[in-house]
Amino acid sequence: MDDATKFAAVLKETGLRATGSHIEADRSRRKNWMSLSKGERARDSGDWYRVRDSGATKRSGGVLASICRDAELVRGAVREGRLTFYYHHHNFEFDPKFRAIDVLHDKLGKDVKLEIDCFWASVGGTDPVNLIEQWNGRLFALH
Repeated sequence: MDDATKFAAVLKETGLRATGSHIEADRSRRKNWMSLSKGERARDSGDWYRVRDSGATKRSGGVLASICRDAELVRGAVREGRLTFYYHHHNFEFDPKFRAIDVLHDKLGKDVKLEIDCFWASVGGTDPVNLIEQWNGRLFALH
């Protein structure tokens, strides 16, 4: 039994509902993204929401390109309403030399949401309220 199946069983047993989960920024997990694009793992876990983790150790434009590619992999499932694709940031996206959060806002489709991490936004020097305003209509959650 894989982890997703075990997790789904615990959710069912406890009566809890998962609203989101992280998929790491590891390109070797492309198979996970392909299964998500079909909604397979979502059905297994009873969880229709997925997040693209920002990979906090990566601080380059390369990770942005990777995120955009991953968003395209699940775009069909997102459009069909089987998944909600959202991004969880850390503090490096707010570096004043390269504000990755702004690039993501502009490059990702309007169907890609943001989970605002109020702590990391603050550590990065950004007021979370400003992010709420900037991403209006595209917010998934506050963390």
